[in-house]
Amino acid sequence: MKKIISSKIDLRDVVMALDNTSIVAITDGNGTITYVNDKFCQVSKYSREELIGQNHRILKSGFHSTEFFQNLWMNISSGNVWGGDIKNKAKDGSYYWVRTIITPFFRNGKKPEKYIAIRTIVSEEKLAEEKAKMKAQDIYEQKVIADKKIEQLKEIEKMKDEFIAMISHDLKNPLIPIKGNCELFNDPKIGGKLNPFQKELIKEIEESSDMLENMFEDLLDVQKINLKKMNFKLQVIEARKIVSSIIQNLSPIFREKQITLENSCDESIQVYADKKGMIRVFDNLIKNAVDFVPTKDGRIEIGCTKENSKHIFFVKDNGSGIAKEKQKLLFKKFHTLNSTHNRRYGGSGLGLIIVKGIVEGLGGRIWLESELDKGTTFYFSIPVRKI
Repeated sequence: MKKIISSKIDLRDVVMALDNTSIVAITDGNGTITYVNDKFCQVSKYSREELIGQNHRILKSGFHSTEFFQNLWMNISSGNVWGGDIKNKAKDGSYYWVRTIITPFFRNGKKPEKYIAIRTIVSEEKLAEEKAKMKAQDIYEQKVIADKKIEQLKEIEKMKDEFIAMISHDLKNPLIPIKGNCELFNDPKIGGKLNPFQKELIKEIEESSDMLENMFEDLLDVQKINLKKMNFKLQVIEARKIVSSIIQNLSPIFREKQITLENSCDESIQVYADKKGMIRVFDNLIKNAVDFVPTKDGRIEIGCTKENSKHIFFVKDNGSGIAKEKQKLLFKKFHTLNSTHNRRYGGSGLGLIIVKGIVEGLGGRIWLESELDKGTTFYFSIPVRKI
């Protein structure tokens, strides 16, 4: 007898604990509510009298489909325990989520006599889940929009490159007769004897034509780089010789500015690369250095070494240096090293873009080290290839 009483007390404690933490409901075999605990009333905002005799459809929120509830009922009426999350609607119109376990109970026969449903509130969890889903959807939609914009920008960039290529090509054509006529005027048999003023005018026309032609060539090269259509003819190049030839071509400028030049390239270094491209890279980097070294005591050093699987080339100067915030802009289109500097070469602002494109096209990379008033060193690497 004492054991029975003790068991009843224990059971009462279990029921009390359950009532304090869970929503409990009992229905008959047809789904009609026969019992609800206080927490059920508290959460649903319905009184016990309003709930007893009703079906759980009184709490229907409209969130779940008809198939959802058909599947639920099919499971429990077949004697299976069902578990899942359900969104309900309280009497005041507010919504709440409950994690539900419905257990069928049999006494006689194959059909359940009653069902006991135990639920716990998971509204905050589901709200966080819904927010996460909404955020994920928002991120996805933003990504789709961003991808479309990127594709549009790529298309615009491609059209721009094609337009530049077309314009550059078409604008070069008028330069041919201009330069040709200048040569004719300089011929005494055709143009007659010219006075110094006329000769100066023709010289100015020729120089301007050369400048325009170089700018058009730059635009065409940038377009080739963007479309990855720049072709390279690889051959064995002796590094010191190619630097010496560039120095020879630029010697009038070095003499004019009294620049000391040093060729530190190792005579033994041979690089397998595109000769025209290498000349273009060195020419640009050296001319940039010429623009920024001081007059009379300017110094430029060109060198190259071999490090493991790559050749490292450099052009070092004792010029004014480049501020850190400007260094990251150097390899962007139409950016000159210093727009206020009295540059010896006008330039299109595309020189370093072309240099970068050539170096990367040959499998290398380009970088620099610079400090204001302490000069600049441009480095570029070319991989060692089997000849």
